[in-house]
Amino acid sequence: MLHDAVMLLLTALCSSLLTWMIAGWFYKSSLEPRLDKRLEQIQIEFEARVKSGVTAAALDLLPELRKQVAQGFTDAMSQSRAAGLVEDTAKMVSASAGLGAGIVESGLNALFGVKPGKR
Repeated sequence: MLHDAVMLLLTALCSSLLTWMIAGWFYKSSLEPRLDKRLEQIQIEFEARVKSGVTAAALDLLPELRKQVAQGFTDAMSQSRAAGLVEDTAKMVSASAGLGAGIVESGLNALFGVKPGKR
């Protein structure tokens, strides 16, 4: 009886191993190449969709980004010492040069976001 149980277990084990070997061979020879090809197609499609989505989002956000960069530049220049130095220089030039310098001063004031002051 014990001998029969051992034979039964060995037969089941051999059957299972043979089944797994056949399934592995079938997967490697037939399924894996098809799955790899399909995954490659999906990857190409996914990359194209992501690229078009990123490009569209970038184009949508570009005007706002440019506006914020320009505003940041204007703020930085109006708050820096260089802005005060440029403004003082523009006032001195405008006081000594006349009408043409007034145009320069107003242009610099507009660039730096400074309201024109009284002379």
